[in-house]
Amino acid sequence: MEQPKVSTSRLFVTSIIESKRDEIEEKLEQGYQTLHGLVSGLSEKEAHDALNIAVSRDKAHEESVTLGLLCVILSEPQHATKSFRDLTLVTRDGLQLVMMCLSQLAVEKWLRMADVARSQLLWLLRELIRTGA
Repeated sequence: MEQPKVSTSRLFVTSIIESKRDEIEEKLEQGYQTLHGLVSGLSEKEAHDALNIAVSRDKAHEESVTLGLLCVILSEPQHATKSFRDLTLVTRDGLQLVMMCLSQLAVEKWLRMADVARSQLLWLLRELIRTGA
């Protein structure tokens, strides 16, 4: 008997019943993959330059990079500080997209979020308040 595959999510606890991803989960995962493809194997300065170039291309690239950095912040606490710095340096909309995504995650997805993602979301809110963003 073959076991059904459960999709693993960086941010959410999923079960066999609710394994289907919605739009926000797909965008965050796609952004993470885009970000990883842009900066893997680069020095910090090269990575920053690559992020700036990608964000400058068009609105879709800007959204993808922003959501990728948000996904890293929420899923990888050890890289959160660096990713937050990168996010504040490359954002062009005053973190509007991040705030919209955070409010959507808090209202609609809080119960499904993994413990690490929940604590990182609270950490990010504290950092945003502290920096006045």
